[in-house]
Amino acid sequence: MLMKALAYPGLSVILPLLLPVEGWAWEKDEQEMAGYAARDFVQALHDGSLEQVLELCAQPFNFNGRELSSAELRLEWERFFSRNRAARAALLQARMEIIDYHQVVKIFGPPPEKFKKVSLPSSLFAVVRLPNRAGFMLILTRTPSRKWLVTGVAE
Repeated sequence: MLMKALAYPGLSVILPLLLPVEGWAWEKDEQEMAGYAARDFVQALHDGSLEQVLELCAQPFNFNGRELSSAELRLEWERFFSRNRAARAALLQARMEIIDYHQVVKIFGPPPEKFKKVSLPSSLFAVVRLPNRAGFMLILTRTPSRKWLVTGVAE
């Protein structure tokens, strides 16, 4: 695998992004754009930036199998920010890998029924690994304007 660090000047965190080189169904620029969106989302989680997190979320949003409205999503992220300081700090050391649906199924098995409303085969996934903690997966979808948004989080 090719390791590529994604960073923007002025950001406090540089998250390494692992991009598969062979057998990738998406074009490389799409992989990178999805990776940037995932990195920005994780950065906003770390920073506690509720508005930035919400801006990077697609609607409807699937929060670990629950489809949430905009108002419900705002409340869920507010709870996350108020309760998870240590987890947010661990995001500084997160490692992220962008994979497609077929790789998700190969590595983790078929998706649970609770994600049936999400168009998983047309999504990309950011597997976020945290040191000494359970990680999570971001489900990313591309809008018609070619912008990548986070449409779900799975633990």
